[in-house]
Formats: sequence, C-alpha cells, structure tokens
Amino acid sequence: MATDTPSNDGLKNGQQGAREGLLGACSKLVAELSHPSETMLALLWSQPTHLSIIRTGVEMKLFRAMIDVEPAGETPTEIASKCEPQAEPLLVGRMLRHLAAMGTVRGTGPDTFAPTPTSNAFAEPAYEDSVLFIVDDFQPALNGMPSYFRQNGFKCPDSGVDCQFQHAFDCKGLHLFEYFQQRDPEMGRRFASVMEAWSKGRPRWFDSEYYPVKERLISGADNSAPFLVDVGGGTGHDIEGLKQAFGADIPGKLVLQDRHEIVELAQLDSSIEKMSHDFLTEQPVKGARAYYLHSIIQDWNDEVNSQILRAIVPAMKRGYSKILINDFVVPNQGAHWAQTCLDWELMASLGARHRTEAGHANKGTYVEYPDRFGATYAATLQAVYAGIPDYTVPTGVLRCYSRITRQNKELLVTIGIIAAAHCEGMLADLVVDMAESGAIDGLQTVVNTGKSVY
Repeated sequence: MATDTPSNDGLKNGQQGAREGLLGACSKLVAELSHPSETMLALLWSQPTHLSIIRTGVEMKLFRAMIDVEPAGETPTEIASKCEPQAEPLLVGRMLRHLAAMGTVRGTGPDTFAPTPTSNAFAEPAYEDSVLFIVDDFQPALNGMPSYFRQNGFKCPDSGVDCQFQHAFDCKGLHLFEYFQQRDPEMGRRFASVMEAWSKGRPRWFDSEYYPVKERLISGADNSAPFLVDVGGGTGHDIEGLKQAFGADIPGKLVLQDRHEIVELAQLDSSIEKMSHDFLTEQPVKGARAYYLHSIIQDWNDEVNSQILRAIVPAMKRGYSKILINDFVVPNQGAHWAQTCLDWELMASLGARHRTEAGHANKGTYVEYPDRFGATYAATLQAVYAGIPDYTVPTGVLRCYSRITRQNKELLVTIGIIAAAHCEGMLADLVVDMAESGAIDGLQTVVNTGKSVY
C-alpha cells in the first residue's frame, strides 16, 4: 500500500484522526478490490436487506432483547422469547444470520449469536427513532428523486417549500419543519432523535483540537451575562456536552433554543435554560458571549440564512459577542461519504445544500496560514486579503482540525463571526447591519463585488 496510508500504530497511540484514516483506507481498498458485480450485489441486495432487517428488529425489540446476552451467545429460540412481542424462532434466526453476515451482531457458534456495540446502540431510543425516521419517513422522498427531477428538468431545487419532500408528502408550500409542527409532530420528534444519534461517538466542537473554548469564550467572559445560546439546538446534545466538559468553569447562563415541541423533549442539567424560539425572529437573549448554530445554516438557502443571522445581530454586544457556525464544508476533492450523503438529503428534504470549497463565490475563502499564530500572520493576511473577491472584514483566523480530511486548517474569520464553515451569498446585509449597529469594532472598508461569503 502507499506510504501515506494511515498506520495502525497511530490508532494504538491514540493519534488524532488515525481511526478515521484507517476506515477510509479500508473503504478504498474494498472499492479497489471489488468486482462491479460484487459492488452491485452489495448496493442492491445486502444493504437494502440489512436495513429492512434492522427496521424489523426495531419493531420487535430484537436489539433490546440482545443487550444482556452473554459473550458466548444465545440461540434464536432464547432471543425470540425476549422480543416484544415474542417472535417465531425461525424468523429471528434468519434475521440474525444476515445481521451477523453484515457485522451488526456476532455469530459465536452454530445458530448462536451475541450482541455488538452496534446492535446495542440500536436498542437506544435515539437510534430506534433514527431507523424509523430514515426508513419510514425519509426513504419515500429519496425513492422519488428520479420522478421529481424529470418534472423539474433535472435542476437542483432552490426552495425549501418546493423540493422533493413536498412532492413526496403532497405538501407544496409547507416547509419540512412546518410539516413537522402542523401535520406530524411525531415525525419531528424522530428527526430530533436523528440529530441526537448523529452526535454520538463523534468529536465535539468544544474539544481542544477543534475550538479553543477557554481561550476564545471563557476568558474575558462576563459572569453576569448569558454565556452561550444554542440556537436551534434540538434536544440539547451539544449544550449538555459543553456543560459536562467545562462544568463550573462556564461563566454565566447556558440557553437551549428550538421549537416548543422539541425543547420540551430535552433532558438537561437544571442549570441550562430551555427556551422556545423561532430563529427567524429577533433573538431575545441579549449580550451573550456566543450564539451557536450547529447544522442550521446548511438547512436553508442564502436569503433565509441572512434573515437568521440578522435576527441575532441586535442581541450581540459590541466587541464581545460571537456567532459560532458549525457546519460541513465539502472539499473540492476526496469528500467523505457523510458529507456527500447529507448534501443529497438536504437537497431532497430542504432544497438546501452543503457549501463547498469549489466555485467562484468561494474562491480565496480558504487561506493557509502558518501552523502557529505569529508575526507573519499580519503580513500573510495583508497579502491574501486583496485576493478575496467578496464582502469581508478580516479580524482574525480560526484554526481547526477536520476529522474528515484529517488536516489542520486555519480559516479566515470575518466580522467577528467565528465560522467553522462558510456559506456563500449571506454576508452582505449582515455586514451592513452589524456596522450600523456598532457590533463591529474597527470596521474600515467593505469590499463590494456583488457576492458575499463569511
């Protein structure tokens, strides 16, 4: 294999990104070694069957029945007796054989099976809901994509109220989140569970390798002011994790905001305030150290995103408050399947998309800086600023580590918005609003070429 292939030594030593690197290398190796017919069989036979069995297993509480099975394993008859409702042993045995073939459970002997961390995860409510949402709620929208594109001339949708979701569920003019609220709150609850499950086992934004919370947020924070507002934060997995990570070091209040029916589901530390809020309306929590948006910008088009950000601006304290945006950016080459898959699903459900490094509107946004902030930073910034073709007010850089590309990046930070990612076409009005409201310190010029990034 190539010399730059990730090493197993890195995994043993706990090297950042080593596990992901080995997984990626294994996937590439399988793709290289597989015959086209084998790839077809995997895509069209084994994987759909696998998902069907997992969905059936959730229905009959198969994975819950296996949680307490000892490593030596149990027979289908023993496992079937613990399902809810009790299932035929023959059926359970046929299911378990395919689950074992796919690695979801472990075959320990002739007709004997034991759980794995994956099968145990499918016994958790968040994972059960995720299976229900993807298979029952969302798969119909994905299945109908060819028909949708035939009707619209094979063009990407640009509206969140007229994309494939609306065609699949006959709700044209009703946004996905409005559909949850008005027609199917249970689907909305399952969607919130998907977001919770998505965050499990993943590096968190507040990990020291990703964002320096102590240096950038806790240091200099006002104890009497709100500390962080998690805007559209679902059931609070991010803000609860932040609380657990920093505990008493957090100066000030933590606030979780989302739709009423979602925040009511959140089970949080009593010190975290739950607040119903529509992020298209003015932010009611004033003067917070940070306003955090995770997987929000990706869900909306540029016009709505400008409205979301403008709604926060009046609440910000000049020279103190920050907006933190946590989204994917799809690289020009070698994108991870999680990025490309979610990009397609965003298009189907929300008429939205992941932002990319490619394209004229993004040209020059990613800037390579020295590994450490130093004297060369100012000169480097001065040199690259003229090459950025969009609205920018450079105020600093953000160093981050990508768990997808396993590379360090230092991103341009503009107008005090700490952006873990960027979206084109959203900054112009925000810059003007922030300048007029006095939220930007030291604003000298805004370069206007008719496009915008942040």
